[in-house]
Parts: sequence; C-alpha cells; structure tokens
Amino acid sequence: MGTVAIALAVSLTAAPVPGLDATEPYKVDSPWSFYVNGGTCSAGMIQLSNNSTLIIAYDARENAFTVGFTERKVGAAAESNRQMGIRLHRAGGVLDDGWEDIGFVGFDWTADQIMWLSQPMPDPAMHDFSDFESLVFIDHGRTAGAFRARNNQAAVRELRRCAKEQKTKS
Repeated sequence: MGTVAIALAVSLTAAPVPGLDATEPYKVDSPWSFYVNGGTCSAGMIQLSNNSTLIIAYDARENAFTVGFTERKVGAAAESNRQMGIRLHRAGGVLDDGWEDIGFVGFDWTADQIMWLSQPMPDPAMHDFSDFESLVFIDHGRTAGAFRARNNQAAVRELRRCAKEQKTKS
C-alpha cells in the first residue's frame, strides 16, 4: 500500500467519514485511494504539502456525487452548514467558474482539522471533477481549501465502474 493510502487509512480510522470505509483501500492509483462503504464508492487523496484530504464519492443508486475536503480549524466551526463555491482550474490556464452555493456540512476530522462534505451535486459534477488540474473551495470570499491533483479522469472512471458494480449488487 502506498504512503498516501496508508496516511488516508490512518486518518479515516481516526475520524470516520460517512461513505468511506476506514479499512485498506480496494485499489490505489496514485494519488487516489479507492474505498467502498454501503454501496457508495469513494476516492480520497492526501495533499502532503499541508496534510489536507480531498474526497470524491459516487452512489449510483441515488445518482449522488459528493465532494469533501479538510480544512484547518481556523475560524471555522464544525457541525455548521455553509454555502461554498468551488472553482475548477483546467489545463491551459482556463478557469471554470465552477459550482456556486453548494451546501456543505462540517464535522471534526482530527484535532486540528474539519471535514466539509457537500450536498449531492447534479450529474455534470462528475464530468467537471474529472477534468481539473486544481480546485479551490471558497467560503464567503476566503479560500477554505485548495488542491492540485492528477489522474482525475481515471479516478472518476473508477468511481463510475465501482458504483455500477455496487448498483448491480443491490
């Protein structure tokens, strides 16, 4: 298991997240680690530069795509509902205005971090999240989280494959 997968598994064990199984991932495709819990397929990565976690999840039965991320506990309170914007930066310097006013709920993740989980997002979200180089979560004009990732298209394809498999099992 890769370093990122181990770190993510340790984080998940310390602070369980709905939709993520804290056991070892069923697959690792750097930087993403893949999990299944209750029919929901999730991919998570840790940004080692600041120890932040990014999670994308898909439940085909509910046609629900969600995103989650961790933020340091600085001026943010757990268990509060927030409306945030998501900016997706694409190849070639193109900025997609992304998603506005997405509902997030926060809860304690670790001693110094909050995990924010989004409401289910409409189907185009999966396409948008498969095609970003970096993304920024904006909470009332401030950056709440920023991530750079690679292999996003492969991660979303794996979520779709996994979710389809889970749907046939139910």
